[in-house]
Amino acid sequence: MSKSLSLLFSSLGIICLAGMSIAMAHSLKWVVFWGLLSLITIGTGFMVKVKLRKLKQQSNQEE
Repeated sequence: MSKSLSLLFSSLGIICLAGMSIAMAHSLKWVVFWGLLSLITIGTGFMVKVKLRKLKQQSNQEE
């Protein structure tokens, strides 16, 4: 995964976790929302990493 794409996913994950920590003072529904959003963001980052790794391995095998 490129550095810029890694930075994007890590920044989005940190923003979601910060939103969740701020929401703890307000409402449980916002905590759940930010928590699910952070899990989705982090999970998507790992899925993209795996797919890019597989594509890179396939291109190396073809050569």
